[in-house]
Amino acid sequence: MIVVYLLVLEGAITVDIVEDREYRGGFILLGLKAHLKAYGDISEALDVELNRDIDDSLAKDTRDAISYGIVYSIVSIIERYRGDREIYITGGDGEFYQNL
Repeated sequence: MIVVYLLVLEGAITVDIVEDREYRGGFILLGLKAHLKAYGDISEALDVELNRDIDDSLAKDTRDAISYGIVYSIVSIIERYRGDREIYITGGDGEFYQNL
């Protein structure tokens, strides 16, 4: 059995792959708040709150464009490694990711 463990904290997301009880490796991504802070540091015009109701439609305003870019870049890389594996999500923003 292969399992993907996803620890979602405010600043970072840790993804660990475990197969037959053996750690295979993983990676760390910026979390939602870290992404938003980075955009805000670039420009006041990009200092927005995350739209937690974003869908997979193309955005038509800055807030939705940033939200879409953040959420779906995170989801895409996790899905790439998830495949048909079980996934366990824990941590601060974990509930948000479980609903995607």
